[in-house]
Amino acid sequence: MAEAELYEASNSPYSFSVSLSCLQLLRALFERALNITHDLSLTSIAFPFIGTGVLQYPVLDVMKALLDACSLFREKDSTLKTVSMLVWSQDKKTEQVIIYIAHIYSGEN
Repeated sequence: MAEAELYEASNSPYSFSVSLSCLQLLRALFERALNITHDLSLTSIAFPFIGTGVLQYPVLDVMKALLDACSLFREKDSTLKTVSMLVWSQDKKTEQVIIYIAHIYSGEN
């Protein structure tokens, strides 16, 4: 069983004039992290909701980028079983949006 691995990444501040390229970079970052997890035969990964604070990325867009990356990755035969989303405990607004969207995405009523 592999030990825990820690990787660091950064992105540029969100810009409404180039929002698509910002979100494409973020999705690519999520996809790369999922692939690294697969390559290392790890069973779980945790993503902080990067960019939704100081960099001002819209929470819904970050959530969509992560879910899109996970949807594409789900088609792989992988040891990855758990993807966790981490939110700063004092960021209640982001937490509520994520819970709402995750509930819709999971198909629960």
